[in-house]
Amino acid sequence: GTVSKVEIKSSGSSSYDTTCLKSEGASFWKCDGGYPLSVPLSVKLTNEDGISLTCDGCITSADSVGPFDFGSNFYAGTFAPTSQTPAPVPVPTATPTVDLSCDGATNARFVTHE
Repeated sequence: GTVSKVEIKSSGSSSYDTTCLKSEGASFWKCDGGYPLSVPLSVKLTNEDGISLTCDGCITSADSVGPFDFGSNFYAGTFAPTSQTPAPVPVPTATPTVDLSCDGATNARFVTHE
């Protein structure tokens, strides 16, 4: 599914204090709150169905650009045949990745690749 929310947890934090929303086009996110960020960062991606993927401590440097692999993908539901017709086979989609760029102490930009 389509990513609808990105949350960031800074090193040493117990909660995702930074929330990112789409504001500058289809794949660009503007992040607010929880600054300054300190690495390693944990990221939570939530899709439009409310399913979340997390990568704990996967962003280890603000100086390098990803991608950072979440190791899995969004998938909700199972396929169950309702007749003798074979069940449809789900088409695999790319694992979501996130690219990170920073322009100082207060702005972080993430680019999602779905």
